Amino acid sequence: MSALFRRHVVALVVLLTVIGPRGSLHVVADDAAAIPIMDTHVHLWDLERPKGIYWISKDDSTLYRTLLPETHEPIARANNVRGVVVVQAGQSLPDNQWNLDITAHNAQFYRGVVGNLSEVIGTDEFRPLFDKLCKDKRYVGYRLSGRYQDGLSDALIRDLKHTADANRTVDFLVGGYSLEDVAEIARRVPNIKIMLDHFGNVRLDDKPLDPDWVQQLRAVARFKNVYCKVSAFYGRVKQQPAPRDVDYYRPILDLVVDCFGEDRLVYGSDWPVTRTSGDYGSVVKLTRAYFDAKGRTVSEKLFYRNAVIFYGIQAPAASSQLKVHGIFRSSMVLQRDKPITIWGWAKSGTPVTVTFGDRTATGKASGEKGRWEVTFDPQPANKNPQKIKVEAGDDLITMDNILIGDVWVMNGQSNMAFALKAVYQAPFEAAMAHLPELRHIRIRSGAESEYVETDLKDEFINNQDDPDKNWKAVTPEVALEMGAIGYIFGSRLQRALQIPIGIIDNSRGGASLESLVPRHKFADHPDAAAYLKWVDQRRTEFSFEGFFQAQMDKWQAAHDKWKAQVADDKAKGRQANRREPRKPDGSIRTWSVPGRSPSDAASCYNGMFGVFKGLNIKGVAFHQGFNNAMMNTSCKPKFYRVLMKLMVDGWREDFNDPQLPVAVIGLCAGGQAQTRQNFEQLGFSTAAYIRESQRLGLGDARNPTNTAFIPSYDQKIPQLHTKKKKELGLRTARWALKTVYGYEDIVWETTKLVSAVREGNSLLLTFDKAVRVDDFGSEIEGFSIADQSGVFYMATAEAKPFKERELQNTQILVSSPLVKEPVAVRYAWGRSPMGNLKVNGIPWQPLHSFRTDHIDFAAEVTHQDPDGPTTNSSAIRALKTEAAAALKTRLEAPQ
Repeated sequence: MSALFRRHVVALVVLLTVIGPRGSLHVVADDAAAIPIMDTHVHLWDLERPKGIYWISKDDSTLYRTLLPETHEPIARANNVRGVVVVQAGQSLPDNQWNLDITAHNAQFYRGVVGNLSEVIGTDEFRPLFDKLCKDKRYVGYRLSGRYQDGLSDALIRDLKHTADANRTVDFLVGGYSLEDVAEIARRVPNIKIMLDHFGNVRLDDKPLDPDWVQQLRAVARFKNVYCKVSAFYGRVKQQPAPRDVDYYRPILDLVVDCFGEDRLVYGSDWPVTRTSGDYGSVVKLTRAYFDAKGRTVSEKLFYRNAVIFYGIQAPAASSQLKVHGIFRSSMVLQRDKPITIWGWAKSGTPVTVTFGDRTATGKASGEKGRWEVTFDPQPANKNPQKIKVEAGDDLITMDNILIGDVWVMNGQSNMAFALKAVYQAPFEAAMAHLPELRHIRIRSGAESEYVETDLKDEFINNQDDPDKNWKAVTPEVALEMGAIGYIFGSRLQRALQIPIGIIDNSRGGASLESLVPRHKFADHPDAAAYLKWVDQRRTEFSFEGFFQAQMDKWQAAHDKWKAQVADDKAKGRQANRREPRKPDGSIRTWSVPGRSPSDAASCYNGMFGVFKGLNIKGVAFHQGFNNAMMNTSCKPKFYRVLMKLMVDGWREDFNDPQLPVAVIGLCAGGQAQTRQNFEQLGFSTAAYIRESQRLGLGDARNPTNTAFIPSYDQKIPQLHTKKKKELGLRTARWALKTVYGYEDIVWETTKLVSAVREGNSLLLTFDKAVRVDDFGSEIEGFSIADQSGVFYMATAEAKPFKERELQNTQILVSSPLVKEPVAVRYAWGRSPMGNLKVNGIPWQPLHSFRTDHIDFAAEVTHQDPDGPTTNSSAIRALKTEAAAALKTRLEAPQ
C-alpha cells in the first residue's frame, strides 16, 4: 500500500499575483510542492448563443449570465488548479464543438472536454458525430444525462462499445439512467471507462443515507471500470446555504472511499453551480480537509492522478518552472557579514537574474533538475526593507521586506518547540513583543525524511492552518506561537544589538538525537556507521503493503471480537456501550516507517535542517534529551556522546563555519523532585547520564571555541514540558551576548572541577572558580558519595574556609557517616535533582551536574541488538533496587 503513504498534512496554498517584466499577469505559487488540482467538472456557457441556457431559471442571477474562461480562469488558478476538464451541462449537440472551441486558446489549461451525446446515443447519427469530435484529442468523452428512449438497447450498447474502442469515456449523471443501468452497462461493456458524476447524484441531508441506494452504489462499485466523481458538494445538499463542516459530508465521503478505494475517485468542483451556495475556494478546502488526513498520496490521486488515468490527459504542470528554495520568503532575515547565496530551480538552460535591493547577480539553470544559484557579497546589518526579485524568461518571483542581520537556529525536540503561550509569564512577555526587526519562521514536524531533502515545502512551514507561509515580524500574537526559548533568546538579542534577528525554529517533538545528526557524519565513527547500516537495512526491508495488511488483520480480529460481544450482549439482554474498532484508513505515521521516524538516523536533519544548508547562519541553540534519557531502553550515554560530537561537527561543515557558535541547553528537569526523603532512590537516573554526555560530547567537538553547555536542571517543575522556559532563553542570550558578541559587562561564566582528593573521611573538591549557593545562607545540597562498593549515599558538603578572598568557595568538602573510605562523588545527579551551587553564586549560572566515578548505569546495548531492551531493563531494575536499598540504609541509620 505504498501509494497510501507520503505525508499527512498538506498546507493551504498561498499565491502571490505579480506583474511580469513585460506587463503580463503571472500567478506565482508560493508553494510549488502543494498538490496541483485537476478540476474535472467545470461548466461554461454563453447567453448570447442561439439556444441560450434552457435549464437555468432567469431568476438565478448567479448562473443565468455568461460564464466563459476569462471568468473562470483567475478563480481556478488562485486555488492551485493547474488543469481543467470542461463538462457540457446541457444536451445541445452543437455545444460539443463549442466547448472545444471556447477553450482551444489555452489547451494547456483546459485539457479535456466531456461533451453530451444523450440525444443521439443509440442512433445512426451517433457514430459520425462522435468520430468527428474525436479528431480533437481533447474530446475525452461524453456525458449521458438523459435516458435514451429504448433503454439499454443493443444499439446503445453498440455505441458504447465503439466509445470504448476509441478510448473515450462516459460520464453518467444518474437520474435518467439508474445505478442499476450503470452496473449493467459496466458488465456488458467491460472495457469502457465510466464516471459517476456527483457521488452518483445522491441528495444529501442530515439523515442517514438511503440503505437501498447504498446497496445499489456498492453493487456498481464492484465493477473496476466504474469511477466516482467527488463533486457537487453544495449542489447535492438540501440545506442551503450548504454547511462548511466536513463532518456533515463525512458519511458520503466514507462510503465512496469504502466503495471505490483511493484509485477510482476523482475531484470536480461543479463550477459555477457550486457558487449558488458556496465559493470555489471553500469547496477545495472542504475536500482537502477530508482527503489530506489520509496522506499526501491519497490526495494526489484524488486531485489529479486518477483524472489523468481515467481521461487519458496530461498531468497538470506547475504554474511556473521557476522556483526559489523554500527558505527564501518575504520578511526573512539574511545573515550579515557573510556571502548571501540564493538558489532554486528553473527549466534547464534558462538564464536567471536575481535582484537584491540595488544589486543584481545572474546565474543559469543547469543539470537535469535545472538548479541555479547566485551569490552576493557580504553586507552589513540593514534594517531597511529590501526586495528580492528572481526572473527567468517571463517568470517572476518577488519577495518583499527582506532585512539583513543575524540568523539563529533553534533545534532539538519538544521542550525547545514548547510555545511561549504555555509558559509562566507568557502574557507579560507577549505584551512587550512589538519587535518588527525580530523575524520568525517555523519548520514543522512531518518534514522529516529518510533522504537528504533539497527543498523546503510550504506544507511544513508555520502552523498547519496558517495560510501565511512567510517569515513573520514578531508581534504579541506571533510571539505567543513561537517556541518560548527562541522568543526570549531572540528578543533579548534584538533589543541589545539593535539589528534584525531571524529565528528559524526547526525543533521536532519526540526527536531522538540520532535523527538530528547530519547523515554524512555517521560514517565518521564505526559505531555510528554500524547503526546507520542497520537503519537503512530496516528501511529496505519495510513494506507498506505488509504494514497495512498487519493493520487490517489486527482490525479484523478486533472487529470480529466486537461483533461477537455485541451479539452476546443482545442475546443476553445486556446494555453495553461497546465502541466499534476503527477500520484502518491507509494512513501511517512517520514513527512507523524505518528511516523516516524521528527516532532514526538523520531523519529530522534531512528534512528540517540540512534541507536549507547553503543559507548562512550565525549560530545554533539546541535543547533535547528526553527521548534518549527517559525511555530507559533507548538510553545509550556513550553512543549519545559520540553523536553529540558528530552533530556539532556536521553543522559546522554543512554551514561552512568551523567556529559556528553552538549552545547546548542541558536536558531539563521534570517528574518527581529529589528530596532528602528519596535522595538515593532518585539519585539513580538515566537523565543524569545523558546530561553528562551532552556536556562531554560538546567538549569533544572540533574547535570547541564558541560552544557552551547551559545547565537547566535547577528549573524544576513536575511535568514533561517544564513551564520555566524564560529562564533558559535568558541564560542562552547572556551566553551569546557575552561570548559571541563581546559584551564584557554581561555576566556569564562556567566552571570546571580541577581535582577530587581524599582528605580523611571526606573528598576535597577543587574548582577553578568560586561555587556557592545564590542566597549565601543555605547549606549546600545535591552531593552524594561512595566507597569502592559504588553505592552512593546522600552527603553533607561545606565550603573549606580560606583567608584569601580569591580562594573562598573554590573548595568543597564532601562526606557521609555511611562512607568511611570515599572514592567518588556525584553532584546534582538525578532527573530533577537537588543541587543549589552556582558559579560565583550568580542565580542564572548553576554548577553543571558531574561525577568522578566511571560506573556505567547499565550494560550499553546497541540499537541492533534484538535482546538489548531486555538486557537494559534488567540492569536498570537491579540498579533501582540497589538505590532503594541505599535509601533505606541511610534513613534507618542512627542519627
